[in-house]
Amino acid sequence: MYYGERRKEWDTQFKSYSLPLGGDPFRDEECVLDYEVDLGTLVHMVGFPRRIIVKVRKRHDYPQPGMMTFASFGLDVEGKCRDVSSKLGGQKTGTIMPHPQDPSKCIVHSLALSNTGGLPKWGLKMLMSTMAPQMIKGMQVGHRHAWLRARLHGLPPCLRAAPDP
Repeated sequence: MYYGERRKEWDTQFKSYSLPLGGDPFRDEECVLDYEVDLGTLVHMVGFPRRIIVKVRKRHDYPQPGMMTFASFGLDVEGKCRDVSSKLGGQKTGTIMPHPQDPSKCIVHSLALSNTGGLPKWGLKMLMSTMAPQMIKGMQVGHRHAWLRARLHGLPPCLRAAPDP
């Protein structure tokens, strides 16, 4: 879950982010992220927002040392409570762990629930069957290019994104 400016290198839908309540998304166990995405005019026309506010909680070395577990949910910043109407900022949980054989890779287990009740059935079908695979493929290709650029420019390994298989 990376929300810094480097995300634009591999995620064409990501536009910007801010931290409305301050904090550091990399060091803090809990922070609030306000980020902007562009999923395409048609997707936004059927009700998906361009701006998403989520609260992210992380726990390092859980459930085992070397792993990180996270949970995020849509947040109403003014009311300081969960935003149950958030379409993309629904609920998401996951665990990131090192790959057992390759230290340059990791394994991500994730589960997400989104409020798509107002989305027409044809819109949901298009989103899941056409757009989601294209978005994931685009991020894979962009991630690979960002990693290669980092290697060419001599960034230290800790600042490089891990290469794709």
